[in-house]
Amino acid sequence: MWIRPLAAALTVSAAVFGACATRASADTITFDMPVSGMVTNACTGEQVVIDGTQHFKVTDNSSLSGIKSEIETNLTGVTGTTLTGVRYVMNDQTSDMEHADFDPTGDAQLTMENTTIMNRQGQTSGLLTGDDFRLHVLTHLTVVDGVAHADHSDLSSDCR
Repeated sequence: MWIRPLAAALTVSAAVFGACATRASADTITFDMPVSGMVTNACTGEQVVIDGTQHFKVTDNSSLSGIKSEIETNLTGVTGTTLTGVRYVMNDQTSDMEHADFDPTGDAQLTMENTTIMNRQGQTSGLLTGDDFRLHVLTHLTVVDGVAHADHSDLSSDCR
């Protein structure tokens, strides 16, 4: 579920880097995009048709010496419905920070964090695990002198 917003954010990031690579001052762009599609609640197996708005905030302070950027996206209050009429509310927040030098040492810091919450409206008493889905992803990479020194990924999901 979080791959779609991340892919969109990375596409925006590439466009911003291309447009701002020669400047040294920070530029921030904010915009909204409609979001709709089908997602699956991993707790219930239900297919949910969602509809709402994805908000983007892209800050770029790249220059000829390196990349310094942050991309934040969120889906707040996105609603969804199953084919049987069950209603959902979905929130999703992603933060992606990149700092990389273009010098021969290749030093870089990259951190991506994503949280997705799907709340089913009305409880399903037959599920022991719960019917609300939670996903949290945290990934970090530090590169010094072209060698990865810190590489950490944490993925947790649960049903409540």
